[in-house]
Amino acid sequence: MKPLYTLLFLALALSKAGTAQTLQTVVDNGNTVTSPVRIFGHADFGEAWDPTPYGAVQITRPENLDSKFHLSFIRRGQMVYGIGFLYNSNVFAIQSGSDNKSLRGLFMDANGYVGIGNTTPGANLDVKGQIAVSGTGAAMNFLDRNDNSKVIQFFNTGGNLNLYSVGYGMTDSKITFTADGRIGIGTLTPKEALSVNGNIRAREIKVETQNWPDYVFSKNYVLPDLNSVEKHIERNGHLPGIPSAKEAEKDGINVSEINAKLLKKIEELTLYLIKQDKELKKIKIDNQKLKKAVFKRSS
Repeated sequence: MKPLYTLLFLALALSKAGTAQTLQTVVDNGNTVTSPVRIFGHADFGEAWDPTPYGAVQITRPENLDSKFHLSFIRRGQMVYGIGFLYNSNVFAIQSGSDNKSLRGLFMDANGYVGIGNTTPGANLDVKGQIAVSGTGAAMNFLDRNDNSKVIQFFNTGGNLNLYSVGYGMTDSKITFTADGRIGIGTLTPKEALSVNGNIRAREIKVETQNWPDYVFSKNYVLPDLNSVEKHIERNGHLPGIPSAKEAEKDGINVSEINAKLLKKIEELTLYLIKQDKELKKIKIDNQKLKKAVFKRSS
């Protein structure tokens, strides 16, 4: 189709001085029309011209001519948004502000990387600042590189941030971060700083503890009488100072605390054995003396 050469005649609608100029009529091959202007072919705008028709409408500006947008949108002088190239750069931008030097907006470089608030994006999407995800069903999904039907998903429920897996044969939330800073693995309701519903495997676990029971070896420590220990076991079914099976099943076991209690029992047992060993040695000596006395009498 041949280009349509349109001659625009501007008529000024002046009812008083200072009235804005308006486009009244268009002459199209001799026919006067008042319908919207239509341009068939390719139209160029701007202070420069590029002979290659990259698009039906082209806006071309010399490099670094000034800080004006290629295309601007204005709302009564209150809000200005522009589209074009970032000043003194080959980065394409959609910006808010009065000129193309503004760093507030969306930017795309020659690699197709997109930056939000970032004029030099280093990834497909590079955001400088916070990201908000809101609304019913709001979530952030990470698809499996090998299978898009498998997803790791982050979402917020009632102030708890949950990590959820889909497509891996597991349908429950795997990690929960509560609003008060607790973490649950395999549980939605962590009761401690870290609550794990399942097994833990590690090379080493270090637990901070206090009141380590070396006081058992103090001279002032009163070693429990074995008769009282025996009666406690017969009455309660467990050692004194050690949680019962029901208590352990209901409330769990504090690793630091139970290790200290068990060490205390080991130390007490060691003292019992030392005492018993002394008594046995004394009995052995007494027996030897008795044997000698008996031998003398018999001889």
